[in-house]
Amino acid sequence: LYHINTGGEALMLDHRERQYLEEHPTLHFAAVVNERPYSYMDGNGEFAGGLRAIVDRVSADLGVTIEIVPVDSAEDAYAALADGTADVLLNSRWSPGWAITRDYKQTAPYMTSYFTEVTRRSGKPEDPMVAYWSQRLGETTLSKRFDEDHLKRYASVEDSLQAVADGHADVAYLRQDVAQYETFAGRFPGLVANGTVAFATRTAMTMP
Repeated sequence: LYHINTGGEALMLDHRERQYLEEHPTLHFAAVVNERPYSYMDGNGEFAGGLRAIVDRVSADLGVTIEIVPVDSAEDAYAALADGTADVLLNSRWSPGWAITRDYKQTAPYMTSYFTEVTRRSGKPEDPMVAYWSQRLGETTLSKRFDEDHLKRYASVEDSLQAVADGHADVAYLRQDVAQYETFAGRFPGLVANGTVAFATRTAMTMP
């Protein structure tokens, strides 16, 4: 769980780990897939985005086939872990204390994501209404920065941005690559990402 490869050396597994992989040649990874270009399903129904390289590397290192279980939210991903649909949650927020209290195990973090503001071109007011889609992000980060009555959750990244575009909210916080993709794609011409890092989160894999 906590191996960090910094020098290109081979991954060393103990007997129990090797036996488990021999008995489970295919592993099912739940992945939250609604953030282009970070994690999404392409037009052919294949898992794509920056996290594709992580999946391919894990598959090669462990010598197993990985099948993606696409889900729309972290809540759906944890439900997939609970009912056995998935063996691993690919892209969860790294929070060891939180995981321990819920009897989950987490890997070492493998990625740091930097979040930035997306606003209308006129900017945001001093006391903005914040649109967000991720419950975990709302609970762990945004709730510490904004009063509850200034936070409004939406079903997706696109819905959050539409709320900002329509004036129902003033700002959305997205990963920098997602913010750049969404504002350059042309669907929200009235929105801009300022590029400044507002906060960062670390991503790890989670399993029962």
